[in-house]
Order: sequence, then structure tokens, then C-alpha cells
Amino acid sequence: MKKFIGFAIPLTILIFISACSNSSEEETIHKENVTLTIKNNSDVKMNGIEIKGYENGHLKSNQGSSNADGSDIKKGESLVFQFEESELDFIEDVSFEISLLENEDTKAKITSSKDQFDKVEPSVYYFELTDTIK
Repeated sequence: MKKFIGFAIPLTILIFISACSNSSEEETIHKENVTLTIKNNSDVKMNGIEIKGYENGHLKSNQGSSNADGSDIKKGESLVFQFEESELDFIEDVSFEISLLENEDTKAKITSSKDQFDKVEPSVYYFELTDTIK
């Protein structure tokens, strides 16, 4: 009986320790995310950005972002949006509708293709709002 208890306790500890390790599934999910960073370099007054993602003309994703305190998104600030590749397949024809919001009212809408985003690295894209937006 002592041999059984002496064997069971280390086995139980080993099972608990192995359950707490990092799984490769979590790493795979993270690698499959596509990140879009939108930098505000315009003088347009806004306190939120909504982005709709279209694949082959069909709406596939809709996200919005703002500062937590509701303050304006000032010139030079960036907002980051993350999509899973299951939402938008960047190999397909992907386009975006970006709405600049002030108190939930749309100030301006920009339509762009994925080609207008600068690809910084695999699965990371960058878009800059400039003063040409009115």
C-alpha cells in the first residue's frame, strides 16, 4: 500500500503540472490573428473609429474602438484592431470601410482595399489617416 501511495502522489503532481503548461493551440491562434493599426494624423475631431471588413464584397467583420475615457482621438494617436484569419482571409479580395465617429455620429467614411494598408510584417498592417479626409 505504501508503494502505491508513493507512486500515486508524484503521478498526481505530474498531471497537475502538465495541465498548466503553454499549449501550442494558443500560440497557433495568436499567429493567425491579423492586426490593423490605424494612426490618426488628421485634424478631424473624432472620439471613435469603426471598421467594417469585407471579403469579396460581403461584410465579414465589424469592430469599433475608442479611448476608454471617451476622450478625442488626438493627432498622432493610434488604435489597433485585431481580426482572426477565420474572419477575413487576406488572400481573398478584402476591403474596409473606416468610419470616423464623434459621439456615435459619423464624421467621415473611408473605403480602402487591403492594398492601401502598409504591410509592416506578416499579418500586421498599418493605415494612416491624413488631412485629405474631410
